[in-house]
Amino acid sequence: MDANTKQTNKSHRVQKTGAGGKNKKRDKREKKKNGGVSTKGNKGNNPKAFAMQSGLRANRMAQRRIEKNERKLHLPLVDRTPEVPPPIG
Repeated sequence: MDANTKQTNKSHRVQKTGAGGKNKKRDKREKKKNGGVSTKGNKGNNPKAFAMQSGLRANRMAQRRIEKNERKLHLPLVDRTPEVPPPIG
């Protein structure tokens, strides 16, 4: 590079293929189909899919979590005082 030439960097190229490109194309297509409204991240279609599945399992997990926290609180401390004092030299 000479002293009087200006450096030109490559500009950013938008991803056209692969996962990112396919998703963008799909989103554009869906948006056009739905009249300009995006349906991305819509959990309202099936509320049962995101509800609690088992009350019994939830109770067990809650009890386990409580017991685990209690074990942490009541852990017996180890006596670390040495029986023989260190040698003084």
